[in-house]
Amino acid sequence: LELGCGFYSTGLLHYICKYMNRKIVSLEGEYSWMINFAKYQSDFHEIRHVKDWNIIPELNQQWGLVFVDHSPALQRKETIRQMQDHSDYFVIHDSETDSVYRYSEIYNLFPNRFDYTEYRPHTTILSKKYDCQI
Repeated sequence: LELGCGFYSTGLLHYICKYMNRKIVSLEGEYSWMINFAKYQSDFHEIRHVKDWNIIPELNQQWGLVFVDHSPALQRKETIRQMQDHSDYFVIHDSETDSVYRYSEIYNLFPNRFDYTEYRPHTTILSKKYDCQI
């Protein structure tokens, strides 16, 4: 599950899932931005517009991985909180800017964490089930 489309993430996730024969759903809150990624729509890749991040059906479905990069900024931690028991892994974009996203408020929900800080933006992996160390 991709929350928030991006020029790098959407294409990369699309081709990884195609290679692995897996389903992917990309959700985007800005319709004008979502149009940029319509070319990835396929039998294994669903791309949808979201009007309210708090009422998407994907919140209660089980996912292997949820990539978190949607707007508004503070919605990210709330979505993670709501989905904490519905994903094996969360991959969180922009984790170096806690003053903007306040990810530190949800880190304690996850016993397993890895912070990738070699390049910006930083990325954090969280899991309740699996070790995240690389």
